[in-house]
Amino acid sequence: MRRALDATINFLTAPIRLFGRSRGFRLTLAAARVGAACFAATLSALDRFMPADTGRETAIATLQPPPPLQDVTRSSYVIAPVAVALSAIRRSMDAAAPRDLVGKNDNPVSGRLSKADIGITVARGVVTVSEQPNELAISTPLNGTPGDPVCCFLAVSS
Repeated sequence: MRRALDATINFLTAPIRLFGRSRGFRLTLAAARVGAACFAATLSALDRFMPADTGRETAIATLQPPPPLQDVTRSSYVIAPVAVALSAIRRSMDAAAPRDLVGKNDNPVSGRLSKADIGITVARGVVTVSEQPNELAISTPLNGTPGDPVCCFLAVSS
């Protein structure tokens, strides 16, 4: 049996005898040739029985879009420190508040006097803003028509 194996290996490795005459080298080379032949045979069989291009289009699955998400019903709170300059608050309040207030007073006295017409005219001065710990004080002088100065003071605490 050993002679038949040697003869087969000798026959298969005849072209490369110039590279080495040891039996182990020829045996390794023969095993590599057998492995390459098995690999080529496997590829050929796969191409024949399971071709890559079948010539027909494969159907792609279509998925329905997911239903829309439910609306968020809970409230979220974010607490962040904010620094606003007092001058910016004063400017915005001064621009937002009207300078002159003119109108008629809904006073019960004018109902008793049938021909009485009581009007109100108030002129506003410059808005001033000051701060104290945990408070913001906003004030402005108010002048009525009779000339009596009226002062208004508003305190907002947090």
